[in-house]
Amino acid sequence: MSDGEYFELTDTVAAFSVSCLEELSCDILYELTSRLDGRNRHALSSCSKLLQSLMNDTFSEVALSIPLQKSCSKIQGRNSLAYIRKLSIQLPDEKSRQGTDNSSIKPVAALSSFLDVYFNKDKPLPRLESLSLHQDDCMTSIVTYDALSHIASVAKSLHSISLPMLSPEAACALPLLSTSLTSLNLVVSDSPSLDFTVQLPCLQHLSISTREGLYYLLLSLGQLSDLSKLTALKSLKLNQVFISDCRQTFNPLSALTSLTELCVSSPVSMERLNQLPSSLQILQLPSFAGGLEAAAGLGHAFNLTELRCRQALTETDLNYLSHLRNLSRLSCDNIILSDSKVQAVQAVLMSQPAEHGIESDGDSSLNPSLNPVPLPVLAQIKSLCFTGYHKHNGLLGLMFPGLEMWKVSSVEVPHPCPPHVAPLPCLKHLVLPSCKVLPSLLAACPALTILSVPGINCLQRLEELLHLAPPPITTASAQGSHAQLATRSSWWPPHLKTLSLGFSSSLRFRPKQIAASLSSMPVAIRCCVRHLELQDRGRDAGTGMEPAGRVVDDSVLASAVAALQGIEALRLVDCGAVSGVGLCQVMQQLAGPKLANVEVIGCPQISRAELEGMPCMLGRPFMVSKWCPNSVCHTHTIPSYCNRGCKL
Repeated sequence: MSDGEYFELTDTVAAFSVSCLEELSCDILYELTSRLDGRNRHALSSCSKLLQSLMNDTFSEVALSIPLQKSCSKIQGRNSLAYIRKLSIQLPDEKSRQGTDNSSIKPVAALSSFLDVYFNKDKPLPRLESLSLHQDDCMTSIVTYDALSHIASVAKSLHSISLPMLSPEAACALPLLSTSLTSLNLVVSDSPSLDFTVQLPCLQHLSISTREGLYYLLLSLGQLSDLSKLTALKSLKLNQVFISDCRQTFNPLSALTSLTELCVSSPVSMERLNQLPSSLQILQLPSFAGGLEAAAGLGHAFNLTELRCRQALTETDLNYLSHLRNLSRLSCDNIILSDSKVQAVQAVLMSQPAEHGIESDGDSSLNPSLNPVPLPVLAQIKSLCFTGYHKHNGLLGLMFPGLEMWKVSSVEVPHPCPPHVAPLPCLKHLVLPSCKVLPSLLAACPALTILSVPGINCLQRLEELLHLAPPPITTASAQGSHAQLATRSSWWPPHLKTLSLGFSSSLRFRPKQIAASLSSMPVAIRCCVRHLELQDRGRDAGTGMEPAGRVVDDSVLASAVAALQGIEALRLVDCGAVSGVGLCQVMQQLAGPKLANVEVIGCPQISRAELEGMPCMLGRPFMVSKWCPNSVCHTHTIPSYCNRGCKL
């Protein structure tokens, strides 16, 4: 088979014999299995225990957890890591050994034992390209100099590595890493540890952050000058890392002509912006010193496409940002508009319902000649993210007419609700916490295809979303408008394909009521939704004592799947009350024939073996099943195929 060709399986799967497979070398078998997609893997592995074991070893992306024991034996079902390309390892910590039989075993010894078994110096890992080490307790350093040098001597083809907190002694082993290393994610506790990063000349992506409990790290101007010697650097992220000399802050960075992404932790003034290379495309900073007038001074030489800041933007700030013609993605705390201007624009919207309301088929933007109070317009913005409280006023469609993706962390809904929502004709992806303005906002998004609603904290909000009950209205004219909308079948976005529902802990005693609401979905939802995601955030995020939420159980899952017979993909995140038996029964009895993809993330009652065995057990060998032990691993390490890993 030539490169780019993939092995296609038909009914000849049964023709494979174990004796023939035993005659092939591991390298040939690896090339064979690496060309199979998830569906063919399940079909082939079911015909031979040898192939099943082989495929478990040749999965290219694996997530492991190191056990807290003196001697690390072979992981059941995993004989080698020789064919792994991406490896994520969860390190043990001091907290995990308290109150257990292994309380006398230190995490450093457990890591050393693991490396002796799977990072054997006599058997290098030639295919390992990405390695991520994760540590929950960031107050103590587990990765020692010996451990890091051990990894460097075995994994000589590493291109990317992510390390937890390193002690100054362990940081001395950084120059021993592969010279082909292009990406380094580093957590340090002191400034001198940064001096060793400049000895990796091929670095293209460098991320430096401080350990837990350390408010900031001071970077000298000399160290910044040394970083500028990494001429291949494309991405530089300094999290909680400040630069000592504020007068010449970014001068050395002007030598990084390939730099496209910069994340800093200190405010930026106009003088500092002018010192940045013109190749910069992504800029993240806490705030602009002296306001956003600095952005207006960048000039046309800058090709800034994404700006992320943690400050609230006013109308004046938005006017300055309009000078950045290439800016398409914006992230800020929120947008502040004066109450008088909001009321004036709402009055204009109410006077033009036929031309610019929900039913408009033409240009949905407000007519400037009819608008006595103009708003700043950034037509180039395609993606908008609010990281703080946003006081919803329904006017974003006027300021961002080309908006395609909008994400909000939390919403502070004014009382009463806005009587009119300006249309968002281009919006395709919306992430908005559950609130009482969501139904009227959905009516203004005719092109919406992806909807994510986290933080559903009461049954009333769930009913408003699923049955799209009109929100409270205060004016007589608005009452008539919403009365017409409530009777129209197009109230639910007609093109919506993906629906994600996230439940908070306040509903942990209401699974029966949630199941009843999901089972009575209207026909408009049943016909259009193809991808369903259920997120259970009903856990104590502050203490982390509970591994997953208890809101979404087997009955909630069964009601959702039974109501959506046309779903093609199902995704469960942190659903601690969903069992493997319950999921199997739902897939066997309620799921329609189109269900072809099931993904389970952070659901402790569903094992990896149960999930991956379901396709063949149900007679659907081509169904793709993906599994990941926790949502943190899924988010930060292997976003696509975490099912290929196993947990010790």
